Amino acid sequence: MAALISRPYPDSMNNNSGLAFIRLGDGEMKLLFGLSIKTLDQWSMPRGESKLGKDLRKVLHYPKYQYNTFSPFYYGIYDTKDICPFHELLSMIYQHPKYLTYANLFVNSNYPSTKLLYQSLIRDHRKKIILIINNETSS
Repeated sequence: MAALISRPYPDSMNNNSGLAFIRLGDGEMKLLFGLSIKTLDQWSMPRGESKLGKDLRKVLHYPKYQYNTFSPFYYGIYDTKDICPFHELLSMIYQHPKYLTYANLFVNSNYPSTKLLYQSLIRDHRKKIILIINNETSS
């Protein structure tokens, strides 16, 4: 299934160079730009710079991604119209726009291939991957 999504995915998985899938949702976007987060998934954050926001910004600016074919694949980007200009976000990411896909609140139902991708990654790379998820999900 991974091969159907984008050519770099299987190449990266097969050569053991490391691979990261990143989804920047509304909470992550607000942290990046220092905006407050009202109670969301049982957590909140006041306005201002946070350690997590600084870390997310650092990851986006990490220069090796500009030249490294095996940099993270941003498979979901939140609609930023109420957070920042989209061109500002794109200028922060060292990733070709063709590898970006639009994501919204219903990313799991809108992207069934994401679920299949996770299932194949877990099946093929069990005990070799780490998944960081903020909350349990029904999918």
